[in-house]
Amino acid sequence: MKTRLPRLILCLLPWAAVLGAADSGARELASAIIEYELSTTGPGTTTTGTKSECFTDHGRKSAILEKSTTKTEMFGQKSTEQKEVLTLVDGDTVQTIDLLTKTGTKMDMAAFKMLGVAMAGKMAADGTLPKNLREFVEKNGGKWLPSETVLGRKCDVYELMQVKSWVYKGQVLRLEANAGGVSIKEIAKRFEENVNVPASRFAVPAGIRFETPAGMDSDALSALQGVFPSGSDDANDDDDDGPASTLTFAQFKKAVAKVQMPGCQRMPEITTDGDHGLILVGPEENGYTIMAQRAGIGEKFEKGAAGKLSRFTHKGHEAFFAQITDEDGEDMAFILVKYPEYRMGLFVTAKPVTTRQRLMMILSQVEL
Repeated sequence: MKTRLPRLILCLLPWAAVLGAADSGARELASAIIEYELSTTGPGTTTTGTKSECFTDHGRKSAILEKSTTKTEMFGQKSTEQKEVLTLVDGDTVQTIDLLTKTGTKMDMAAFKMLGVAMAGKMAADGTLPKNLREFVEKNGGKWLPSETVLGRKCDVYELMQVKSWVYKGQVLRLEANAGGVSIKEIAKRFEENVNVPASRFAVPAGIRFETPAGMDSDALSALQGVFPSGSDDANDDDDDGPASTLTFAQFKKAVAKVQMPGCQRMPEITTDGDHGLILVGPEENGYTIMAQRAGIGEKFEKGAAGKLSRFTHKGHEAFFAQITDEDGEDMAFILVKYPEYRMGLFVTAKPVTTRQRLMMILSQVEL
């Protein structure tokens, strides 16, 4: 079974959260140490935590350690999730390490830059790349606001994609978002600029088992730009997946316009070959996706999940929840809702695997 869904979107989730570390330009500050407090509250979910960030050589070498506790109470069920993730950037290499499972992934910075260019190209409203942050904000529907002071520093302040940021010399010192009943805050409590950062802050902890990340290839990058290479497996599989969905990209964007998730930031909606998607990126190796895919893809997933799915009805449409292992040996859980009137299946999924209740938090916000 060709798992086109995760190859198009899920492979990008572990890396989208740290794209800022992989931009093509050096940071204005030579070095810094910043300590943040994090909080997210939303329907049935509360997340609290800390983030410690440091860098040297104008950002060429950086480390971000994020620890969080998420408590969820949905449909009478309670759960608690602990996370502790370290992200290291050193010259041409990005390493993301889960300190609880003692596993990590490595990726070449060149691939990060390719992905950054692809995303920037997709986000530029008029097809041109912005010359600076202010131009980028204003071209993409954001607001540039009067300067304010954070920790004694005069900061640029702007709102973009329902997120308000306070930035000092390229460094975010405060971030707030309030949308869809979800409140997110990231506030710097300590900030030291142009200081000596101990080499130990950039060291890989002992006992980490590194794995090769799947999906960061030319096909995945081309998918983000909305174009599959002519020789890709996905392009050749279109006939097997049946006719394209009749749901337009404009209809999809309207349907997911209000979708939010505690601790996650929305990325721009994407479309390719009539299939549409939205990524919600978390601060670590996590995130959610909503994908409108042609009905044939859903049929393949339903067949592959036979005996492992639970059926239900969502707003009058047949739906099911399943947890399976994809062709690369990775576990995935998803909800699929059938929309025969659009020749389409609506997927809601997450990486890493999560519960049906959390996926329902996403699905309940889709207005389709």
